Amino acid sequence: MNPKTVKIIKIILSSICAAFFASYLVWAAVAGLGSDEVVCGSLVIDITDSDTYNFINNNDIKDKLSEAHIDPVGRKVSHNLADSVEKTINSISFVKNSECYIGDNGVMTLEITQRQPVLMVKTPVEDYYIDSERKKMPVSPHHTALLPVVTGRVKENMAKSVIFDLVKYLGNNEFYKNHIDQIHVGEDGDYFLGTKKGVNVIKIGTPDNIYAKLGKLRAWYEQYPGFAWSDKYRMVDVSYEGLIYATK
Repeated sequence: MNPKTVKIIKIILSSICAAFFASYLVWAAVAGLGSDEVVCGSLVIDITDSDTYNFINNNDIKDKLSEAHIDPVGRKVSHNLADSVEKTINSISFVKNSECYIGDNGVMTLEITQRQPVLMVKTPVEDYYIDSERKKMPVSPHHTALLPVVTGRVKENMAKSVIFDLVKYLGNNEFYKNHIDQIHVGEDGDYFLGTKKGVNVIKIGTPDNIYAKLGKLRAWYEQYPGFAWSDKYRMVDVSYEGLIYATK
C-alpha cells in the first residue's frame, strides 16, 4: 500500500472518529440537561377553575405533597417524579385531574382541575355532594357551593340517579332554575320541592311521571299567577293525575 493511500485512509478514519466524538458530546450534553439532571427550583400551582370553586387551595396541595414525602422542590426532576406528583394530587377527593409539566429551567408547573358538584345532600348522618360524573364527593372546609339541596330520606344510589336527573332537568330550565332550590324526600318516598318565593312547597309525590307533573305545575303558574306567586297557599300538590290541590 503506497504512502498516499495510507494517508487517505488515516484522514478518513480521523474524520469518522471526530464525527463519532462530536455525536457523543451532543448526546452527553442533551443527557446532562435532561430532566434527571435538573433540580426543581420552584413549584407553580395553577388551579384552573378557582374562579368557580375553592374546594382546595395552594397550601392544601403543598401539604399533601409534604405528607407524601414527594415535595419536588430541591429534587432532581424526572418523568417519574412528575407522575408521582400527579398520582398524589389526583388522590385528593376534590381533584378531578392534574397535569404536571417540567420546564427547561427546572420549574415544575402543576395544573389542577377540581371536581364539579351538581347537588348537595344533607342527612342526619352526613353531608356530601354528587358531582358531574354521579360520584359521591365530600364537602370542603374552605368552600360551600351554591347548589340545589336535597334533604330527607335520601339514599346515595337515589341521589346518583333519579334525583341527579331531576336536578339537571330543573337546572336546564330557566323557570325552575330561578325558582326551586331544594328537594325533600319524605318518609313515604314522596318528593317535595322547596321554592324561593310564592307557594313554599310543591308536592310531586313519587318520582314516576315526574316531568309530566312538572309540566302541569308550570301550566298552573302561568294560568293562576295570583295564587302561585302569593303567600295565600302553603303547598300545591300536583301528584294526582289531572288534578292540582292547593293547601293553605
